Amino acid sequence: MNDNSRIDRRIERTRQALLQGLQALLQHKSWDEINVRMICDQANIARSSFYLHFQNKQELMDFAFSNLNDRLSRDIVFADQNQSHLVSLLWLVDHISEMSDFFIRSQTSQNAIMSRFQSTFKALLEKELYHKSLSATDVQLTFITGGIFAAITDCIHRQKKINDQLFVDDIERQIFQVLKTA
Repeated sequence: MNDNSRIDRRIERTRQALLQGLQALLQHKSWDEINVRMICDQANIARSSFYLHFQNKQELMDFAFSNLNDRLSRDIVFADQNQSHLVSLLWLVDHISEMSDFFIRSQTSQNAIMSRFQSTFKALLEKELYHKSLSATDVQLTFITGGIFAAITDCIHRQKKINDQLFVDDIERQIFQVLKTA
């Protein structure tokens, strides 16, 4: 085994630990309350190691969104075109189910993370629809994305499960209805 692959794995483990630390903190604190020391403590990583990988917490967040986009883009490309469910929607529902406290707090504050999260989801949905040979205008994508996030927020407030298959099926029907009526 060459030494570079060991280094790469250590780098990846450190970055993943920092991401998980940030995600854990976001469950209970706002973005503005979190600092690099807290992320490092949560991840059990030295601050000096943090700064070998990232300049600040915003750069860690940029890395997180880039990672998310790359991973889901691969999943979308390799998904069966005839698969009945949208990969991006399934991921969104599962992710928000796991982090519903953060999601609700982000909805009620002027949170740049939520705005970025929505625009990332919108771009992934556009890729997935394109991959399925479906087209959508920017207005349709904005409408669909806003509707999905509003429906998820409503379900969480009413304490309903959003990762329920009936909920996902209903959202997908609404998406395809919007695309069909254009």
